[in-house]
Amino acid sequence: MALDLRLAKSLSCQGKTFSFSRAATASDGPIGKEPTLAAAKVGSLTTRTNSTAGVLTLDAGHGFANTNIADIYWGSGSTAGVAYKATLSAVNTTSATFSAAGVKTADGGDVLPVVNTAVTAMVVNSETFNVVAAELQALAVYAGGVPCVARFVDSGGNDVATVVVTPGNEGYVWFTDDDSGSASPLGSNTATVKLTHGSSGGSVAVSSYAYMA
Repeated sequence: MALDLRLAKSLSCQGKTFSFSRAATASDGPIGKEPTLAAAKVGSLTTRTNSTAGVLTLDAGHGFANTNIADIYWGSGSTAGVAYKATLSAVNTTSATFSAAGVKTADGGDVLPVVNTAVTAMVVNSETFNVVAAELQALAVYAGGVPCVARFVDSGGNDVATVVVTPGNEGYVWFTDDDSGSASPLGSNTATVKLTHGSSGGSVAVSSYAYMA
């Protein structure tokens, strides 16, 4: 069944509101995943080896293991950041070494924070997510206002795209009929999506939706 997709915008000025919407039809309907993920684990960055590697000190019972892939979150506002796709090693009861992280910060930087910064961390949750890139009409990622990461991966295990939502942003949306002129976020077909969030306050439903023509 065809699904009607609409991008709506509005502008208020001098007591008047101007609105418009554009539509696209995704004949294959949506592909969506919305797993409810447990609270992120709490810790701190106690060793900063370099801009993409270090050691986390964690509360006991974290449940992490060697070779796990995790996303690490810190800060708020302009200090917020995420080290995503970090490979864990030398994991023990209260610590984990990590390396090879990609880093995204709220102010556009690409390095880890200073030593002893408080962090939260989560091992990635993998969901089937088969998208034909050439048919993509819209892509959305949302976690109720908390920071999250959605990493889109092809059938060979290669990263296609990574969406990072930092605090202060409700989520991420790309729409093919948007007039921004932005290119599609997916350069090739995807098979899975790897999802995490950064909230230690409780479980969060992390949503990822794609719509294909």
